[in-house]
Parts: sequence; C-alpha cells; structure tokens
Amino acid sequence: MASGDPSYFDSTIIVAEGFLTEYKDSTANFVAITLATLVFWSSDIPTNNRIVNFLRAVAVFVVGISLAYTYWTGRPFGVTLDWTPTHYSDGSRVPDKMSESRGNALIQDENLLIHGEIQFSKFISNFSLDFSSSSDITVELENKPRREHEYDPDEAVLSCENMSERSFPIKLRIYPDRAVEQAGRYHELSFIDEKSDSTIEQVDVIDVRM
Repeated sequence: MASGDPSYFDSTIIVAEGFLTEYKDSTANFVAITLATLVFWSSDIPTNNRIVNFLRAVAVFVVGISLAYTYWTGRPFGVTLDWTPTHYSDGSRVPDKMSESRGNALIQDENLLIHGEIQFSKFISNFSLDFSSSSDITVELENKPRREHEYDPDEAVLSCENMSERSFPIKLRIYPDRAVEQAGRYHELSFIDEKSDSTIEQVDVIDVRM
C-alpha cells in the first residue's frame, strides 16, 4: 500500500462520515423524517395488520428515498479537506486556529497563506479540484503536492488520474487584487469538485488591512 493510501475500512469511514454530515443538514432529511414520523404514528390508528405493516413500510421507503437522493445529489463523500489559515505573530506566520474555528481566514498584508490536507477514499482513483475565489481576490497553489498531479495556474485547478497517493498537503496563497476601499473586506474561497460541480468546503476570506 502506498504512503497516504487509506485502507478500504478507512475509506468506508470517510464516505460514511461525509454522507451522514450532509444528510443531517439537508432539506431531504427534514422532509423525510417529518413525513416518515407522521406516517409511522398513523400506523397505530388502524387495527388491520396489513394496513399497519403497509404504513410502516411506506415510512421506511420515504427515508430510503431521501437517503438515495442525498447520496446522488450531494457533494462527493469520498473526500475530506482540512484547512488552517495562518496569521502573523511576533513577525512570523503561525496557525490561526481562532479564525479556523469561525470558518474564516484573514488577509493581513499583501497575501494570505492557507495550509490544507486532502484525503480521498480508496474508492476514488482520479480527481479535479477547483480552488475558486470570488472577485477581487486571487488564489494560487504554491506548488504541486505530488509529481503525478497536474496544475492549471490560470484556472487554479489541481487534477490527477490514477492516484497512487490519496492523502497529501496543499499550500494556497490568497492575494487581494485591489485596495480594501475598492474591493470591500468580505470574500470567499471555495474548494469545488469539478466532476460533480459540488462545493466540498467554503472559507470566508476577510481583508483586515488598514
């Protein structure tokens, strides 16, 4: 097994955790659980066992459909992305855990550095990841994480066919294109899976330059 290549068990955990997180926060979950609960409660009213069993089967079917819908329409569940912005402290860059916990990253001077770690499940053999930024900021990948990767600097897209390593670090530089007075303070950085056009993670980028 190559370094950074998760086992099938770990891959299953990656997929399951991503799916359950997505399903828990989805509209499909709310509608399905509400409807299934009402149908299940109503099954206590009839006295005919066939009707009772039918209503309970309908409740299970509704939940099953919502699970399938979330799986096919949600973001990729076989990838996890951890990111940590940095900030200046005593003249050097250090992890900015406070901003990370708030889901944002701060531009303090001419650029912002974000460290990340990406892991794909064993069920995924290729990827195309778009580092998409809103207008007035530019994102650049500092270097290709692995030799087998391809990087398009104009589009800020990292891709790979037939991955041998499914876990690797990334470093992103975020540059403000204009002064705060012209561009405003609030921007966005999105990590997008190009194959499904789904957002894996989104970071609020705040320009705090004076």
